[in-house]
Amino acid sequence: MKFVHIADMHFDTSFTQLSNSENLGNLRRLEQKKVFKKVIGYIKNNNIEYFFIAGDLYEHNYIRESTIEYINNLFKEIPNTKIFITPGNHDPYTKNSYYNKFYWSENVKIFTSKIEKIECEDCNIYGYGFDDFYCKNSGIENVNLDDKNKLNILIIHGTLDGGTIENSEYNPLSSKILKEKGFDYVALGHIHKLDYNQVENQNIVYPGSIVSLGFDELGEHGMIVGDIDKERINLKFIPLDETEFKLYDLDVTEIISKEELIEKINNTKFDDNKFYKIILVGKCSFNIDENKILDCVFYEGKIDNKARYSLDRCIEEMYKDKPFGLYKYGYIEDMKNIDEENLYEYYQKLINECKIDIFVSGIVDENTENVIKNNENIAKLGEREPQYNKTEIVAKKSEKEKDIQESMEVTQGKLIIGMDLDIDDDNLRYDVMIYNSLFGGSANSKLFQNVREKASLAYTASSSYYRFKNNIFINCGIEIPNYEKALEIIKQQIEDMKKGDFTDEEVENAKKGIIASIKTIDDEQDTEITYFFSQELSQNKCDIEQYINRIAVVNKENVIEIANKVSINTIYFLKD
Repeated sequence: MKFVHIADMHFDTSFTQLSNSENLGNLRRLEQKKVFKKVIGYIKNNNIEYFFIAGDLYEHNYIRESTIEYINNLFKEIPNTKIFITPGNHDPYTKNSYYNKFYWSENVKIFTSKIEKIECEDCNIYGYGFDDFYCKNSGIENVNLDDKNKLNILIIHGTLDGGTIENSEYNPLSSKILKEKGFDYVALGHIHKLDYNQVENQNIVYPGSIVSLGFDELGEHGMIVGDIDKERINLKFIPLDETEFKLYDLDVTEIISKEELIEKINNTKFDDNKFYKIILVGKCSFNIDENKILDCVFYEGKIDNKARYSLDRCIEEMYKDKPFGLYKYGYIEDMKNIDEENLYEYYQKLINECKIDIFVSGIVDENTENVIKNNENIAKLGEREPQYNKTEIVAKKSEKEKDIQESMEVTQGKLIIGMDLDIDDDNLRYDVMIYNSLFGGSANSKLFQNVREKASLAYTASSSYYRFKNNIFINCGIEIPNYEKALEIIKQQIEDMKKGDFTDEEVENAKKGIIASIKTIDDEQDTEITYFFSQELSQNKCDIEQYINRIAVVNKENVIEIANKVSINTIYFLKD
């Protein structure tokens, strides 16, 4: 039998360890969804029969219904796979839990606190789930296998051979007892560190957390893929989390100033696909203000983030001598022209001429508007004809393809392809969103499946839609010698989209994924305000229900029409 085994996804966790890093928690939550899509894509493409989720799929106190719907919609994409979930201490099966009150896909089995056996054609699946945030004993010692000629699988969340008082609170398990019982495979969850193939034919396995939750979870994270029968066990670990957390020790003993420390950090070569926690060691002779140092590091780090730098350079080449081609933070060489006088003049110009919008989110009563209008600082802002660039959808006719290559000290090549869209109707953006999802916007997309998975030519392969500029940008991180082959396959995917080489089912799945994301807009105030702010700038009002309805009516023919309005403008490659 073939199976995939994961645990400890912790959907919608607060990422408290990362709360001091702007947007880092949001990025990791997006990564959770991206990784889970990869799992489903792998199961679908490899005809996996069984999917084991050994607890802590989500955070009980933080999980949103829209996230549950997102998960369940993905489950529906693999109807021939039997999915088994054992609730853990972070997602217990309680009266008010989504495990109990949500209508799950028909292929999903959720275990409760009574150990249960599910008889399948080629195996018996046993499972136990937490019904509270703590569990002192699951009663696994009382289980007896009644058919040892079949494969017997146990899925359970707990602490294996833990000796501390704390571990006794989270379903303590004995490896000795589990071996005596005769299970052919024990799919564990709870411990976030990978533990498999430590001994020959190891069949009691922790896959670890599927994405790293912080700097206490270093190394690779992913899933276990298994193929077993009564005579053998074959396990493989597949890394899924593209971002690895690393610790980096920096000795400050010989560093004498904050400026020298910043220079030292900026001159250190860091891998683009990793998050680093810099630990200062040694004796320090000056005061350190962490936030001020980080501000300088990030400002001067434009070219140190090679992926972002490459995208910015591609945009600069596409939009030469145009406002959009300017780097949004400006250029260091221009700072010498800024002094206190002209800076203050520009500040006055901004507050007197710029467009100002005030959004209110939360509990709003009849006095709210008056409170805002009567605010002393707001009252000082006079009426104005705001000076700003209004968005305008301009059709982009096919141009001669530009090829830009630059060299820099890099370990991985960065390939960015900027594409133009020949459309001038903003209502077509919904069709473009489906096109982008199918082409490179998801783990099931053509770019991801063909460039990264099948050809193994790229570490990353994706595309992003820039609605207000009528552009789609392809982003690939590749081994430098693979450039020509990767470019050839990417261009083939562009042509295949034009020919309609995708199914109606794939279109429907793309629509479901986007609609699930739309439903999360009003889950967080910042996201909701950003959504309506973008509409204010575009002067194109569309509420969330309308947004969903417009996505829902897109069909395959619409996507093919968009595909035939796409052309390559610029190919940018950063190499060594």
